[in-house]
Amino acid sequence: MRCKMSAKITQVLPGIYEIFLPLPMRPTIINVYLIDCKGGWALVDTGMNSPESVATLEEAFAQVGIGIKDLNVIIGTHHHVDHFGASGELRERSHAAVYVHQLEAERADRMLMFGRMGPNDRPESRAFFKSHGFPIEQFPAAGMRPAWMGTSMYHPVTHPDHYLRDGDVINVGERTFEVIWTPGHAPGHCVLYLRREKALIVGDHLLPKITPHVGIYPETAGDPLGD
Repeated sequence: MRCKMSAKITQVLPGIYEIFLPLPMRPTIINVYLIDCKGGWALVDTGMNSPESVATLEEAFAQVGIGIKDLNVIIGTHHHVDHFGASGELRERSHAAVYVHQLEAERADRMLMFGRMGPNDRPESRAFFKSHGFPIEQFPAAGMRPAWMGTSMYHPVTHPDHYLRDGDVINVGERTFEVIWTPGHAPGHCVLYLRREKALIVGDHLLPKITPHVGIYPETAGDPLGD
């Protein structure tokens, strides 16, 4: 049952809404999910904390008759800016309980720390690029980091109300979310299974046209693809 409501929000199952939020880079949209739990409202992923994205989210919420203040639970599949960047803003406005894996909360905190640093404060970045064959003389003086880092577009929750763990069961109203830990795209990435509805919310673990990016960074341990 896919009920098209507007360009911004689509009901994919009864009471489960897919919301399309804008991004200032490719891909140009991100999907988040609003769930009517019949006794509470849950949001899975938040989009980026840009004025355009938050306004779009508010417009989508209004189409189902609620506001940001009505959120009860926010669940982050992972810490990346397009999925968790507005979690801090939304928690401040709704007082919703926030769930995310501990590894992701730690990385969100690191991203905020890096945003406050200059390139000379992170010599491990230069060493990392050099160790992988990057011509270090071409390393830019400003460092190599995304344009949003250090800006208000990334306002994540770093101290969530609950840490997600593999096998956890989260009950919100009449809905039950089963947590499945799926490291790879991010070390603490989790997907959510609604067994009764036969719905799986996968974050960036699966993508429709491309394979998810599995990166390696200065702090990455092990072999993200091989293990």
